[in-house]
Amino acid sequence: MRSSATDASSDNIIPPLLPFELYRDVVENVTEVALLRLLSYVSPSFQKECERILWRYVSLKPPVAPWSTGTCQSLFARTKILSGEKAQFVRSLDLAGSPTSVPISKVAFQYFRPALQQMNRITTLRIRSLDMASPDGEPLIFPSLRHLSCQTSFSVDLLRFMKANPTIRSLYLECASTNVSIDEYYSSAEPEIQSEIDSILSTPLFPTLDTLSICSTYVPSLLWNLGPVQHLTIKFDEFARRSPEMLFNYYLNCRKRDIPSLKTLRIYGLSDAYYNRILDTMYLSFPNLEDLGGVTTSSATIDHLITMLSAFPRLWRLEALYDSPIAASPEFMDLLNRFGGLSSVLKDITLWSLDGSAASFVKWNGKRDATKEGGWDIQRSEACSREEISSAALPKDWTG
Repeated sequence: MRSSATDASSDNIIPPLLPFELYRDVVENVTEVALLRLLSYVSPSFQKECERILWRYVSLKPPVAPWSTGTCQSLFARTKILSGEKAQFVRSLDLAGSPTSVPISKVAFQYFRPALQQMNRITTLRIRSLDMASPDGEPLIFPSLRHLSCQTSFSVDLLRFMKANPTIRSLYLECASTNVSIDEYYSSAEPEIQSEIDSILSTPLFPTLDTLSICSTYVPSLLWNLGPVQHLTIKFDEFARRSPEMLFNYYLNCRKRDIPSLKTLRIYGLSDAYYNRILDTMYLSFPNLEDLGGVTTSSATIDHLITMLSAFPRLWRLEALYDSPIAASPEFMDLLNRFGGLSSVLKDITLWSLDGSAASFVKWNGKRDATKEGGWDIQRSEACSREEISSAALPKDWTG
């Protein structure tokens, strides 16, 4: 029989602390936010590990109404929570909000700049404006930033931010047609600003940039100073579609250097005639292109398109919107053979052709397959609208 002294001492035994890896393994397997919140109350160790997950993705959406003292103070209160240790947990930060949100003003930004300065482990940032400099003009620096999405104008503030964050590997820029291009901004800038821009653009801004998406009126000359881009998507806005001749001339004038690293190219928003005109010069800029999409063609221009594709010796995949109907598989097989006859490398071809009603498009896909009749495996999908086609192909930032 144990003595009472022994029983008393056993009641006071404190169980050893579990390894933090055990808490982390438990938390990593919880997917429901509500359950994570409950688990954070179990013990300080669980609280820390749950907060690490809960604060990983943060959305501080701007208001729909114009900025006021009240909305600034409200945003300040929300960002204050993220100060200190919690700021170290944030990996993805959304400051863009919905398309109807009001971009963050310079005054409002100063309310939560201190909290942002502590989020030095952010890898993904989404924002409506990059006008985030301090009163002394210093841009924010995120040492671990890999993915940036913003809607902004081309200005020295944009370039300063890019220069201060060279680790970006994926960049999405939306530049409204009301904004001036970087070239127009440069020509009207003061001499000291021009000198600063020249210095910034003297070397590639993002040495490890892999993916670039631009929604704009123009293909900016800035594109040729960003880095070794491998995947490029360009969507021309409505203004560009109304003035394709100006767009084409601008493209030729701003082409500063080639991008031999480019492997994938998507261009949306041009008619077939102007797409062909730009494609005529693309092989000079992108000699190693392997995957081309967003092409617009028709029965009137497809012969010229097929001829031009022979200028891309490494092209193996093509996706195009075909503004003419394809009645049946034999007609599509004929087109495949015409494309494939120019290059044995081209192995995957998709054409979205007009259906009989001319209201939607049917997806035809052909992949080289020696075991199939005619050497191609042909698949036909259900019809969908032009908007559905572009929405499915565009980056997530454009489609929500």
